[in-house]
Amino acid sequence: MLTTRTRIAAGVTAAATAGALALGVSLAPADAAPPAAAAPVAAAALAEPPVFTATLDRAYETFDANQGVAVDDRYFYVVDNRRITKHDRASGQPLLQFAAESSSPMIHMDSGVVVNGKLYAAHSNYSDSPMESSVEVFDTRTMKHVNTYSFGISRGSLTWLDRFDGAWWAGFANYDIVPNGQTKPYGETYNTQVVKLGDHFQVVEAWTIPKPILDRFKPMSNSGGS
Repeated sequence: MLTTRTRIAAGVTAAATAGALALGVSLAPADAAPPAAAAPVAAAALAEPPVFTATLDRAYETFDANQGVAVDDRYFYVVDNRRITKHDRASGQPLLQFAAESSSPMIHMDSGVVVNGKLYAAHSNYSDSPMESSVEVFDTRTMKHVNTYSFGISRGSLTWLDRFDGAWWAGFANYDIVPNGQTKPYGETYNTQVVKLGDHFQVVEAWTIPKPILDRFKPMSNSGGS
């Protein structure tokens, strides 16, 4: 178990260092394009994905919205590299915060998802080498760290995680950038993968990402997918 501390964050002044955090976005399909002439099956596989429009429902000022956000029916959880802050959805007020100790190996949480009262955070040692990743689990009621699932030295940096259709889905990012003090690209963008995982985060299947999308990622990678 990692050494951690949980502290009350109520009353913290919300400085908008990362801008407003938007929640409750409603989506609606954009106007459909007129029907096109019949095309070969191979061409249909390359069709553009559907386009959606969004309407802002509400926004909150937050002081540490630097990586991602997880949401349940009453709260939202702002994810930073080494801390996660629980906020009330009705008021935006910060309530509790997990903060990793300075000696903790927990250094780069990137996003999170809430499933059955637990917050599952995607974590890696970015930008250290070799690349290591894990899933860090928190009790949403107390914001205490309760479990770790380690991938060890694996497919890249775990940047996002979600639960869908009876499985876990995850993004392992790789980058063309060369980190400070290193001489090689950080994994190379073309090695970015989407992975399907079982209940205990064992790998079931894995896919690469189409080259046209990877070309748009370069020199960075995929840091969001849920």
